[in-house]
Amino acid sequence: MADRQLDLFAGPPPLTPVRGEANADPIASAEVAPPTPTGPAPYPPNLWAEAVGGILEAPVEVVYGRSRRLPVQLERRGGRGGPRYRLRLHHMFAEAPEQARADLLAWLRAGRRARAASARLDAWIAAGLAALPPAPRRSMTLSSEGDVHDLAQITRAVVEDPSAGPVRRLAPLPPVGWGRWPTRAPRRRIQLGAFDAAARAVRIHPVLDDAAAPRSVLEYVVFHELLHAAVGNADGRLHHGPTFSAAERAFDGTAAANAWIDARTPALIEKVARRVRRGRRRG
Repeated sequence: MADRQLDLFAGPPPLTPVRGEANADPIASAEVAPPTPTGPAPYPPNLWAEAVGGILEAPVEVVYGRSRRLPVQLERRGGRGGPRYRLRLHHMFAEAPEQARADLLAWLRAGRRARAASARLDAWIAAGLAALPPAPRRSMTLSSEGDVHDLAQITRAVVEDPSAGPVRRLAPLPPVGWGRWPTRAPRRRIQLGAFDAAARAVRIHPVLDDAAAPRSVLEYVVFHELLHAAVGNADGRLHHGPTFSAAERAFDGTAAANAWIDARTPALIEKVARRVRRGRRRG
């Protein structure tokens, strides 16, 4: 899929920090010891907020979380009083050694131009995530039957398609079902499908359960997400690496589906926004 489509789908977790909405490619580096309970003393969020706020010259809220997919998330939030930021860090950053803290601040200040710091930070995050116990597999109840489209039928058609490549060899096949309607309206992008690696399940955005959405587009979106399950780490931890991209290009209907998605994205976003507004009025 072309780079412009990266915002439309979710994929495997990047190890590198994420600024705003852009994912950066991991940089290989030497092995770095992961954080341990006997390591540095806990580094509280208020100290991070002070240090990062000095770099960004704006108020910063820092919280710890447990996201392995996005261990570092920096979100800019506007307002009448000027910009402010929210920085979510994986909880292992509470015990980050001095070098890792300095590398994160260097990355926040200069991005990938801070090459050595970025490489060390990537390696430290990778080592820390690898040292964590396996994430518990979440159970997920999905319904494949929609008002218009039956995802079970669409999934069977995809798996039986000779051009589906690695997806045809998936065993067991992850369940595919409709996701929930969001409670917040998207702004510039919409995620039409997602493969949940922990639950090994595929969710499709209910905005596509519409007579205006061609079945061929549903087949492509289902194929795209199943391809994440099929390819796995064949491309390392790249979101859409060469193995993934080659298999996607070989799937019949990829170009036509992408063209439809590009043309209809504003309308899909508006449809979701209208539903969110109706829900708020009822509430």
